[in-house]
Amino acid sequence: MTVEASAASLAAHAGKWVLGIDGGGTRTRAWVSRVGQDGQLHCEGRAESGSSNMRAVGPERAFDSISKATESATGACEGFAGGRIAAAVIAAAGAGSPDVVQQILDWNTQTGMAETCRVAHDGEAVLAAAFGRSAGTSLIVGTGSVAMTRTPGGKTAVVGGWGYWFGDEGSGYAIGRDALNAVSRAADGRGSPTALLADALKHFGVEHAREIPTTLGKTSDARAMIAAFSPIVSAAAEAGDASAKAIIENAAVNLAELCTTSWSDAGADRPVEIAIAGGVGCGSRPLREALARRLAPTELQSVEHPVEGCVRLAAELLLETGG
Repeated sequence: MTVEASAASLAAHAGKWVLGIDGGGTRTRAWVSRVGQDGQLHCEGRAESGSSNMRAVGPERAFDSISKATESATGACEGFAGGRIAAAVIAAAGAGSPDVVQQILDWNTQTGMAETCRVAHDGEAVLAAAFGRSAGTSLIVGTGSVAMTRTPGGKTAVVGGWGYWFGDEGSGYAIGRDALNAVSRAADGRGSPTALLADALKHFGVEHAREIPTTLGKTSDARAMIAAFSPIVSAAAEAGDASAKAIIENAAVNLAELCTTSWSDAGADRPVEIAIAGGVGCGSRPLREALARRLAPTELQSVEHPVEGCVRLAAELLLETGG
């Protein structure tokens, strides 16, 4: 069975609905598709909600985000009223541990969201969106960071994805955190002057840098607020700020290491192409350019919607279970 399920096989399930959920550290995306008479998947509903990273926001908020995104997506589907999701695949950041996977599966059983459900690594969703079931490497750079390599023989290796407590190098959070370190050093006079100081005051809505910790302490998701500073760091790097450029370069070094280590761990050759996903990975030109220099001649392919991979995996699940 492959992700690129044959139209003839899927045509036997015409009229059934499949759901893909890409649950990230910043937002959750849900796409609902109906299997057509032609055996093709027709996306009819799309929606977004907040973070569903259970490590970062906890189960209650994570499941609330998944529910809201799903309800909005199904509500946008003509003819879904009273319908049922036949198969769903959830690729949720922070769902790498068996206990979290089981929590999600139990939640699906309790809520009846889908007749059958599978939890996939978010790197698998990116691979499915970019390469189907072919070999390749995915690199996700959003609020967090993780790389996954799959060999032609199907062996996989995951590197990174440890979470922001002691990992997520090169991520939006890491970039934002490193930038705040540069801001604190500049404010104290310990470090070089940087445009990031004025940028941080504006971003966090304060008059003095020492008010930033207070602002972070008042928010329900300090991690997301710090990560949201990363696009500003990228813009400062493009404008030539030395501190911002150094931070972006360091992030690229760490991200390249995730990729090369995943190749080594999987016993894979250097791939021709890496699928890069996540708001930071796809949105920061300085980061992508720095990363491309370190990974050359391997090219970077942007995957704007990893949730599409979740939908493809849900179609595969539908065929495996019979719906």
